[in-house]
Amino acid sequence: MTHPFLNTKSLTLVVTLFVALSLFSAATWAQAINESEPESEPAMSEELANDMKAVFGPRTESQQAAAAAEAAWFRSLYEFITASGDDYSLAAILAKQLGSFKTNQLMAKIQHDQDTSDALNDTSFQPLADALNLLIAQAELSPEALDVMTALCLDEHIKDHCHANVLLEKRMRTDGFNLHAYWRPFDLASQSNNAVLQGRLLELMTLANRSHSFHYIKPTLTSLIDQFMATNPFPELATKHLIATYRQMSGLSDEKKQQLEELIPAYLPSYVKWSFNYINDVPPYRSLIDYCQTNKQQIESCNHVADTMINASNNIMDKGMGYTLKLATAELSGNQQDLKQAQQAHDQFKASYQCLVELTRDEHHMDSFFNPTYRQINLEPIGEFEKLKKLAAWRYQQRQTAGDKN
Repeated sequence: MTHPFLNTKSLTLVVTLFVALSLFSAATWAQAINESEPESEPAMSEELANDMKAVFGPRTESQQAAAAAEAAWFRSLYEFITASGDDYSLAAILAKQLGSFKTNQLMAKIQHDQDTSDALNDTSFQPLADALNLLIAQAELSPEALDVMTALCLDEHIKDHCHANVLLEKRMRTDGFNLHAYWRPFDLASQSNNAVLQGRLLELMTLANRSHSFHYIKPTLTSLIDQFMATNPFPELATKHLIATYRQMSGLSDEKKQQLEELIPAYLPSYVKWSFNYINDVPPYRSLIDYCQTNKQQIESCNHVADTMINASNNIMDKGMGYTLKLATAELSGNQQDLKQAQQAHDQFKASYQCLVELTRDEHHMDSFFNPTYRQINLEPIGEFEKLKKLAAWRYQQRQTAGDKN
């Protein structure tokens, strides 16, 4: 049975937002964010304004029909995935439902649709929370499912209805040697000013031997999508609309725009799978950093956690925050030599990261979407940092083959 959140408009808009996130490069989105501030200058570029209009602008009747066909197809896909009973896939569907609501909010704001905004304010999240609580009650849950469920449970719209204590305790038992099992509990202890609990949680964090987030889609879910698409082709109307949208985007070269009819069929499975990106939990690092900046007796433990984040993480944010934590404890200790070394290590990491990012950039970043190697790397169930390195190596080889000696 279709969940109340999975209405046609919600499905259409959540896929639209995914398209936007995919189409705009990191640099473009940074520009958009900066330009959203009242004091920011210069004005939005012509290319960005054009891309925003293509994705978020009002739709014609034919475009609305295409979007409705795509939404109906995704609704059937979600029902197929839900029937599998796989814990991670179920959590992913619940995350998509909440994402649909947030996308509705964003689109209503962009299009100045006050009627939709008012209607959304009356939305009840109890049905979604009930489904999430049933999933939390399952005897066995995978670390990846628990990660997605944590992001859901502690979202501002769900947290008052979700059994957070049960979930977080289960996550610590299931994935207790992973630092990511402790970020949310530590943040909640900080919010309640429970110094004893903070100290105990920090002690447990020092026993962790890795700091792994789940910036990937599990093979169980990608397999389900492949199974569904084998007998349920993507709607022709939606495919034509996608091609028309891509042809308006500045991130795609003229050469690729002319080839879209031939390229799209092989690309569509990745398009669908990538729509499940951005559902993992983002840790509240600030609570621990603030704690470590003000508790001199915990410097050794804080340093230990920082070392785990730097040396045993699979994602960029953990590594960067590990260096930040290292700097915080060095400042608190007052040891200038430690502070100098921490700053040098931080700067070296920042430079190497920027080098990797630079290698993955291209003038027409969307062209890569249609390269099978690029798609394969992006769908591997590996850590974010490892994926970035693979993409950089692939791009480096491409440039060398093209004769770039820089």
